[in-house]
Amino acid sequence: MGKKKGKLSAVLGATAGGLAWALAVLLLNRGLGWPDSWPTLVATGGLAFLASALVSRILRKPWAAHAGAVCALALLVACPLAGWPFRVSQQEEEGYETRYAYFITYILGTEDNGPLDNVHIAYLCPNIDNKCPEIGGSPAVYSTWVLYYLADNGDLLPQVQFRWSKSSGWVFEIHQFYGERGAPPTVIEHGVGPTSLGPVVWATLDRLYPREVLWQVCGVDVPTGKGRSLTLRVAGSENTSFARLGYDNFERINPYDKKIRVRFVAQLWEPAGKNTLQRVEFYQREMEYYGGKDGMYLTPV
Repeated sequence: MGKKKGKLSAVLGATAGGLAWALAVLLLNRGLGWPDSWPTLVATGGLAFLASALVSRILRKPWAAHAGAVCALALLVACPLAGWPFRVSQQEEEGYETRYAYFITYILGTEDNGPLDNVHIAYLCPNIDNKCPEIGGSPAVYSTWVLYYLADNGDLLPQVQFRWSKSSGWVFEIHQFYGERGAPPTVIEHGVGPTSLGPVVWATLDRLYPREVLWQVCGVDVPTGKGRSLTLRVAGSENTSFARLGYDNFERINPYDKKIRVRFVAQLWEPAGKNTLQRVEFYQREMEYYGGKDGMYLTPV
């Protein structure tokens, strides 16, 4: 009888420790986006183990801590094999699918051949019924930017790639700088916000130079089966999208006091098989003297 009670106590302790460990991992993943690097992977396993050890101390069942230690070891081994960093994502639990938008801004030239400061760039956000898709009340939109330099032969030469990480802040991957650029751009602000035409995805950078091209890859999570309803079209229009470039004085977006030659490109892509995308919408417009006051409508290509 004593042996049976001992086994039952061990099972209950291990179960409690495992549940505490799993809950801690889930909270760290949802709250901080961990693990998204080797240090946060180790930290996640360690903090989750401490949670199971606390349960072990409270319940006075050593198997709770033992279970936490085993789970932490399994996490450190399994994540690299599974292709970490990973995310226990709500879209996987509830049935979501991902679409991609490419927003490409060419600064082809300026009147004085000088840079543009406090550059605000906005595009109409991928939307369904003129609303940005959301998960848990927050925009289901996430972006990576690549800053290119436009060579004389038309090639795009990568300079720097950057993205926002909840745990690490802005992460930059530098390739090579060209022209007048000697350092990565500073992202002053970025986000998704409403306008009279619908939601826009936007970013403000400290400076862009002539011949630089900012390429934004925007991922959007939508409920399964709703992907075909996603669009870059302005609500009520037959087939136009929208973009804006201007000077951000942190109170409003103003036009620049010099002429700018700029090209806007907006594309929407959907999966067409394993590791394959197909373009479903393509808008573009180029202007040699763009004031930037009210933005511009993009037409289909």
